[in-house]
Amino acid sequence: MTSLEIDFGYAPKQFLDREASKPLILEAIERYSEPASAELHKRQWENYYPLQNLLTLSLDSPSGFRGSAHRHAPEQKHIICPDWSKTSPGFIAGDVPAGVWKVTVSVHCVVTPDCSYELTVRGTGR
Repeated sequence: MTSLEIDFGYAPKQFLDREASKPLILEAIERYSEPASAELHKRQWENYYPLQNLLTLSLDSPSGFRGSAHRHAPEQKHIICPDWSKTSPGFIAGDVPAGVWKVTVSVHCVVTPDCSYELTVRGTGR
């Protein structure tokens, strides 16, 4: 192969239920804020709305780690190839050998009742 093309998308991106979001936001403020500022943040909880899902990708070639795409965009296209100028940021340019490649979908946060993703990987050339 001369390149690897990865299309990745997930949905929904945002949790748009304000009333269901409020207790989640307040719980996170309580857990992660400094005690001195927690009350202020709780009064301003709407600053953290809407909550968002976050899924990211990492890629391993037959010879090891080739990079990751920790991006917030719910629709992504990545290219891995020998040319640095055409390889997507976060990935290591280089030969695209035949063999077993692994794509890892990391689920950092899912706040919606359901979340689905679609992943398509294509080898091009040779």
